[in-house]
Amino acid sequence: MLRWANALKAHPRVKVLTNLAEPAQAWGVAAVYIDGVDVRTLARFLMDKYRIIVVPLVGGAPPKSVFDYQALRVSPNVYTTLEEIDTVVMAMEDAVKNGVPEDQYPAEGGRLDGAD
Repeated sequence: MLRWANALKAHPRVKVLTNLAEPAQAWGVAAVYIDGVDVRTLARFLMDKYRIIVVPLVGGAPPKSVFDYQALRVSPNVYTTLEEIDTVVMAMEDAVKNGVPEDQYPAEGGRLDGAD
């Protein structure tokens, strides 16, 4: 987990919400977002362009809110290769540098796999 998270921390707009000081407490799961980019739009972008599966975590208005932040849940596992980890870094850097066109990757409605 630290490989991709530490690489992305270098970008001021990328925020890693998971405490990386104690990786054992994170259980290999981290929450991250890019300031100014809707996480649902970012999740669609990562899936459509890079085939990366992440879960957008979006809080809502009470009583439905479970949390009060928005982030992507990134959870690599023991079968995830270093090349795949580096692809996550490259894809997120692409989104930071070039943006994510919201008209191509709409944030609202539908399933992330496109099977509406």
